[in-house]
Amino acid sequence: MSRQQIRDLILRHAPAHGTADVPIEGLQLIRVSEPVPTVPVIYPASLCVLVEGQKRVYLGGEAKTYGDCTFLCCTTPLPVEAEVPQASPSNPVLG
Repeated sequence: MSRQQIRDLILRHAPAHGTADVPIEGLQLIRVSEPVPTVPVIYPASLCVLVEGQKRVYLGGEAKTYGDCTFLCCTTPLPVEAEVPQASPSNPVLG
């Protein structure tokens, strides 16, 4: 499956800003249509993969940016600060 096909599936199944549950247990899709300021969150044990755009996570004073050809893997719940510095309706962050 190509990156464009995956992007199209996410756009179809996550039609609005935010997260969308799908019938596959443990899988959520995300569509971010506007910048999100830095907020404290707890990432659950998960694998976060972005197909388009970037997110930035702050942990222990260090910033980690992931997106496009990278991913974030949390093996345990992780308290972080996260942000989406750039996103728009015409150029959303998709994952």
